[in-house]
Amino acid sequence: MPEKSVVPVQPSCDWTGFYIGINVGVGQLDSTFNDRGDWGYGDEGWTSHQFTETAFIGGGQIGYNHQWQDLVFGIEADFSGSTADIKRDNFYPEYPLESSTYKFGHTDQATIDFMGTIRGRLGISLNNNRALLYATAGGAYAHGQWDHHTYYEFGYTPFDYYDGDWRGDDWRWGWVGGFGLEYALTCNWSLRGEGLYYWFGENTVNMTGTAGSYYFQNQSNFYKYTFSDSFWTYRVGLNYKFTGFFGAH
Repeated sequence: MPEKSVVPVQPSCDWTGFYIGINVGVGQLDSTFNDRGDWGYGDEGWTSHQFTETAFIGGGQIGYNHQWQDLVFGIEADFSGSTADIKRDNFYPEYPLESSTYKFGHTDQATIDFMGTIRGRLGISLNNNRALLYATAGGAYAHGQWDHHTYYEFGYTPFDYYDGDWRGDDWRWGWVGGFGLEYALTCNWSLRGEGLYYWFGENTVNMTGTAGSYYFQNQSNFYKYTFSDSFWTYRVGLNYKFTGFFGAH
């Protein structure tokens, strides 16, 4: 009897399974520095400053998806290095007083060098499981340095200058949310693009002073500064989904 050629059945693909990947993109850091004690006099515009800086980001992610019909549920953790660095020097002109020259100003700086998230994902599979449109939200953390330095020079005794500063090298915590689109190149490889918004919790600290800083040394509870930051990121990524785990094809 004549033999019949049988076309092999292509394996079905879905989004279920563990995956790892890499990502790269750009971000925008928005940092606000608030003088809680109005030491800088509101009519001079010192009490609140906000600055924006563009940054490059890059890192990786790991996660797991489970698909039920056209719905995809997932959890993902990611980490990114960042070049976000804001530094602004705001020194004002010299003002002559009766017997001295009055100089004043301040420096604000915010740097985020590392950040990460742990997020849930909820998506819908489209185009015969080739595309995944999803929303995501969860917790975020960042490591960086924050600094505010206030300087006043009167040029006469007994208080020659007021020099207040606070410098922090610490972790900040907050939340993150956004949307993304992922496209399967094969059953294992996929490309994605996503936009995320990060908000990091405010941090209020007491200013401290050096020698000669009478006001900061004796009234530190009054001279407080609040640092607050948000971050937009837009990035693309490449994922590899492993086979053989929990029904992944």
